[in-house]
Amino acid sequence: MKIIKMNKKIFLLTISLFLLVCCTNKRVCVDDPHTLIFLSVTDKKDTCKIGTSPSSLYYELNIKCMSELDFDEYINDVIEKNQVLVVSDSYFLLCKENSITRSDIVDSMYNECGLEGLEHYVENCPLVIFAKADQEAFMWAAYLLWENNIRISIDDEDASWYIDRSNL
Repeated sequence: MKIIKMNKKIFLLTISLFLLVCCTNKRVCVDDPHTLIFLSVTDKKDTCKIGTSPSSLYYELNIKCMSELDFDEYINDVIEKNQVLVVSDSYFLLCKENSITRSDIVDSMYNECGLEGLEHYVENCPLVIFAKADQEAFMWAAYLLWENNIRISIDDEDASWYIDRSNL
């Protein structure tokens, strides 16, 4: 009986440590392909930072040499090691148009309200944002949250953004 109780304690401690390590790393939750991720891409001439989801990136790059799950693991490694993803010239042009840029409005919101203000802003943004300035502001807010290990995901049921509190 004591052995079983001890094994449960060791198991719970191991799980707790695993979750702690996962939360401190910038790992993408492979279980949720709708989490917004940020990574640098290059065409070997220029580099920019983009925001996307692992599943979108998989299909946009038209990956055929590995499964989506393997690709998610590869992207996790790229993000963890702070590496740059090499993409085709044509895809890089698309990335360049939608790269992450600083937003003065979001910076002032962050300075005044902190991370909670950014979380509220992101969760109240519509899923589809039409104005370019609004898209840039949203992505900058999402990026600042990402840098603080706060993940944003898409809620399929509500068609809205939400803070993924499982990583907090």
